[in-house]
Amino acid sequence: FRMPFVGKLIITVGFVLALDLGLIIFNYFRFKSKGLAYNFPVFALIQVTMALVVGTLLFFIAINFNRLRESGNRLANGDYGEDLDSRVMFGDFKAINDSFITLKDDVINALEEKNKNEKMRSELIANISHDIKTPLTSIVSYVDLLKKEKMPSDAARQYLDVLDRQSARLKKLTEDLVEASKASSGALPVDLQPTDVSVLFDQIVGEYQDRLADCRLTLVA
Repeated sequence: FRMPFVGKLIITVGFVLALDLGLIIFNYFRFKSKGLAYNFPVFALIQVTMALVVGTLLFFIAINFNRLRESGNRLANGDYGEDLDSRVMFGDFKAINDSFITLKDDVINALEEKNKNEKMRSELIANISHDIKTPLTSIVSYVDLLKKEKMPSDAARQYLDVLDRQSARLKKLTEDLVEASKASSGALPVDLQPTDVSVLFDQIVGEYQDRLADCRLTLVA
């Protein structure tokens, strides 16, 4: 159970006032036993005044501390809205709150710069991908046309197969680059679904089994 801040403040101030009241009552009987009861009103007035001063000071310190806590919680939770009102703050409390405001402004500037850089990077990747895809489409199309033609030799057929394979690989890499750009900028929608990890590993082993066998490697899963 966490007590609200107002409750803590009321208990603290009430404790100070109760303590002061206890001192007043104790000293009343002490003064009376010594025959100095006529001096008690002055003493009681001093005690009450001190209690009010201390209680007021504790109240303002507690209010300032609570405002600093609110400001810190805002920063911790990513709330970079309006600045906390610091008109009732004083001394080091106001200085710390001003530091929070400066930190908040620095974080906002850093986030804006980051978003700007990510946008520029995404636009650059998109433009480069578009420039690559245009000639690549022509290459793939002409390779498909050549595959329908009769090759003058087996070597020419092998060269054409290499062109076909590498152009398809380049096309896949270009598409992956565009998707990676979307993912990094947050524009790629993600649908989270539960996954059977053992099935996923079996698929990976099956996909790379032939490649590993060609390299004389045995995958231990």
